[in-house]
Amino acid sequence: MEQKDVDDFKELGTYSWHTVGLIDPTGKIRSHSEICQSLLDITADQRRICMRSQRVLTAISLGAKMGKEECQHHFRNNRWNCTSISNVIYGDVLSIKSRETAYIHAINSAALAWSVTRACSKGDLAECSCDNSIRRKPRKWQWGGCSEDINYGVMFSRKFIDSQESNTSIAGLMNLHNNEAGRRAIRSRMQRVCKCHGMSGSCSVRVCWRRLPSIRSVGEALGQLYDGASYVKLVERDGKASKLRRRDPELKKLIKSDLVYLDESPDYCEHLVSLEQEDDCAIELHMALMDAVYSVADEVTRLEYDILFSCDL
Repeated sequence: MEQKDVDDFKELGTYSWHTVGLIDPTGKIRSHSEICQSLLDITADQRRICMRSQRVLTAISLGAKMGKEECQHHFRNNRWNCTSISNVIYGDVLSIKSRETAYIHAINSAALAWSVTRACSKGDLAECSCDNSIRRKPRKWQWGGCSEDINYGVMFSRKFIDSQESNTSIAGLMNLHNNEAGRRAIRSRMQRVCKCHGMSGSCSVRVCWRRLPSIRSVGEALGQLYDGASYVKLVERDGKASKLRRRDPELKKLIKSDLVYLDESPDYCEHLVSLEQEDDCAIELHMALMDAVYSVADEVTRLEYDILFSCDL
């Protein structure tokens, strides 16, 4: 890690676990324990897991980085495209319980499960390896090789990410639901890969193992769920938050693989201006650029244009 990265991270270190996706955790300047201690907005359970070893931190860092990159890819043509504001990952968007927040939680939960699972199969983590669990014996092929242990990755993601949430609050219930939806998206897309064995290519024996899907395919699947996300409300029992239910009773019952949201998405042009801009000229320039890009019924149009004015700084 270069000194500039260290200096930058000192400013980033007051935020959540997503922050570690911005650094190289294998750098020699700061130990993994120093980095984990500098993350103030994490739970005691998250800090304990983070401090297990340098390799655990590396897996967490890769998961955060992958989640951020997939978020940016999915929203690359949208008004809000997973930008960071003042070095805060995802800016203020996570305070709005919208579709975007639902996607962020789901993709980060899936990405962490992916990263940890891959680290297990590579032998990078002492506590896990290949998945050697007993399965039913198929008729035309047999299990072998190194099946990637998605069960461990999902368990790690659940313990690490879900520890931030409370199941007694409406926001916590939403986030927990979307975290699980992300993990289900990756688990359900595990691939079976086979290799033939036999004399002269006869394929008398097929040996198969399970492999992770690409994180891009998981991000795209969650993107479809984002488009069809369910607008929900809280159901209370004995005055306490109990579960979430669709606002429209005519629609089918929620399932665990759905994405859910509580708030309608804001107009991100206006929202980002209120967050980022204070100077009147800067606001005018910001909105002019927004109008240039989203001039036709919010359909993204790639335009080349000149900035006709500038702000005196």
